[in-house]
Amino acid sequence: MPETWKKILETVDKDKEKIVDLVSQLIRIPSTNPPGDTREVAGYISDYLNNLGIKAQKYEAKPELVSIVAKVGSQKGKKILLNGHVDVVPVGDATNWMVEPFSGKVYEGQIWGRGASDMKGGVAAILSTLSILQSYDLLDRLQGTLECSLVPDEETDGYLGTGWLVDKGIIKDGDLAIVAEGTISPLFGYGICIMEKGGLTLKLKSKGAEAHGGMPFLGDNAIEKLTRILPKIKTLENRDLKLPQKVVKLIDRTKPLYQEVGKLIGFPEEKIEPFLKQLLVNITRISGGVADNVIPAEASAIMDVRIPPGIAVSEVYNLFNELIAKEGKEDFTLEQLSYWVPSIEKGEDSPAAKLVEKAIHKVDPSAKIYHVYSSGGSDAKFFRALGIPTVLFGPGQPELAHSANERIIIQDLVKAVKIYLTGILDYLAPDDS
Repeated sequence: MPETWKKILETVDKDKEKIVDLVSQLIRIPSTNPPGDTREVAGYISDYLNNLGIKAQKYEAKPELVSIVAKVGSQKGKKILLNGHVDVVPVGDATNWMVEPFSGKVYEGQIWGRGASDMKGGVAAILSTLSILQSYDLLDRLQGTLECSLVPDEETDGYLGTGWLVDKGIIKDGDLAIVAEGTISPLFGYGICIMEKGGLTLKLKSKGAEAHGGMPFLGDNAIEKLTRILPKIKTLENRDLKLPQKVVKLIDRTKPLYQEVGKLIGFPEEKIEPFLKQLLVNITRISGGVADNVIPAEASAIMDVRIPPGIAVSEVYNLFNELIAKEGKEDFTLEQLSYWVPSIEKGEDSPAAKLVEKAIHKVDPSAKIYHVYSSGGSDAKFFRALGIPTVLFGPGQPELAHSANERIIIQDLVKAVKIYLTGILDYLAPDDS
């Protein structure tokens, strides 16, 4: 590693307090989704970049949904995309938190608050990387382009954030992309996410007829109909999906992580294979009835379905419809509320994964690195749809995302910035560096 690079990485340690403060400041700006308003946090980021002398462009899919895009470097040659989202999920019951959820409080070597791991820590790591490169006058001398997008709407599938930027041609190409989602954990070390399940949110309604609770035979109980069909729907998890061999190979590469973590959290090894290769069907909400003494004429259930790569969302939707038709289609209606497509690297030798692995080993030679297969979605799907090799890698513990007492380990932030810097300099290093 050149001496200049060593000095740059030493700067990360010196700037640790600045990085920590940046994360805290971002957490203190609420950007809960829903409603997803990112105007204030996007303004803060835009000012931060402008103060560095980096021109930031603002784009709005809707007035409240603001994306920031900054392009630095030579604007020709190779291109790295860095991406992060600034929206966060709702807090939930604040009494379950040890700290005020938007405090950005620092203690026990961690920064606490909603969005710390998912993913204002990752956004701060991207911004800090740009800041340090600029302080060494390296941004304009990169042999290629570094394009950073900081976006809204990811927590509601991303179609008005990264998806909108891609659809409008604002982001259209790149040699590789890194989405700064949290993938570092004390449970397993360093994770590099190479594939993600898709998702489908469905609403199943059952129809019946009202009657007096004392004369149920005069009615038709919609709740009872619903409870009879839901266990049958749950059996779709056992369906053999016949995944493409390429997908099976990549899934198998992620098994060591689940075997390792499974031992720690008590997840039986025999359940790992079906968890990775089959549908997950979760009944997440049930509603029905108008009064305690009235036979319900309507009932509904919300279902969260997770879909392995290699299987189309439409194929899964058809499976549900076929099962419902067998149970009596006139009694039920099925509505698709939302979806996102499964996402996977095209080959076993992803250049994005290789770049990150190499950078991790340079920063931490004893690192344990695992390939990750996520059951949640991310904006990586939009880059992969363009044919751009894309991985998720960043500071933050994935097991803390969306939870009460969300937090991020400060030392993981420092490591992530060093890894980003090392990867960027490896790939786009100026000739004189």
